[in-house]
Amino acid sequence: MFKAAELAQAAGVQFLHVPYQSGGQAMNAPIAGQVNVAVQSAVREAVEHPVFRQAMASMDSPVEYLDAPEFQRFMDRDGARLTEAVHRMGKIE
Repeated sequence: MFKAAELAQAAGVQFLHVPYQSGGQAMNAPIAGQVNVAVQSAVREAVEHPVFRQAMASMDSPVEYLDAPEFQRFMDRDGARLTEAVHRMGKIE
C-alpha cells in the first residue's frame, strides 16, 4: 500500500481504494463495465508513470497496460496456447 501512496504523491493525484476479493476481480472490473471508463485513462497514466514502473520492477512484477480489446486478444491467445498444451499432454481430446 505504501508504494501506491508514493505513486499518488509523485503524480499529484488521490486514489480511491476499491476493495476486491482478488486481483482477477480487480482486473476484470473495467472490462465488465463495473469501473467508470474515465478510470481507464487514469490507470494507463499511472501504469506508465516512472515511479510506479520502478516500484513494480523492484518487486519483480512486470506491468503492461491493456485496454479491454487488447486484454481480450491477450486472453484469447493465452487460452488457445493453454488449450493446445493441455491437448498435447493428453488430458483432453
